[in-house]
Amino acid sequence: MLLAAARHLSSSRSFDGTVVLIFQPAEEGGAGADRMIREGLFDRFNCDAVFALHNWPGLAVGQFGVAPGPMLASTNEFDIQVTGRGGHAAMPHWPSTRFWSPYRSCKGFRASSRAPGTRSTPPYCR
Repeated sequence: MLLAAARHLSSSRSFDGTVVLIFQPAEEGGAGADRMIREGLFDRFNCDAVFALHNWPGLAVGQFGVAPGPMLASTNEFDIQVTGRGGHAAMPHWPSTRFWSPYRSCKGFRASSRAPGTRSTPPYCR
C-alpha cells in the first residue's frame, strides 16, 4: 500500500512540501517504532505530521478508518505467578483443603480472560 502511495505521489506531484514514507519493521511486536525513534528517525527526517496505515480486515475495499491521536498503538505483556499445593491424579477425592490445584486456577483465569466482556470493546474506542 505504501509503495502504491509512493508511486502515485511521485507521478502526480500534486502537493507542496516533502513527504517521508516510513516502513515500520516489527510493528506487530511493538518494538519497531520505538527503535526507529530511538535511533533518530525524526532527527534525520523532519516531520510535521505522521499518518499510519494498517490493514484492517472487515473494512470494505477502498474504505479507511481515521481517528486523531494514537490508535491501535499498544502491545502489552504481563506475567502471572500462581502457587498452590498440587495433589495426585490418583487421589482426586482427597479434600480440597489438603490440596489446591494451581492448574485449575490457571484454567479458570484463561477462560474468564477470553469471556465475551473482554472482547466487546473495539480497539479503536478510547
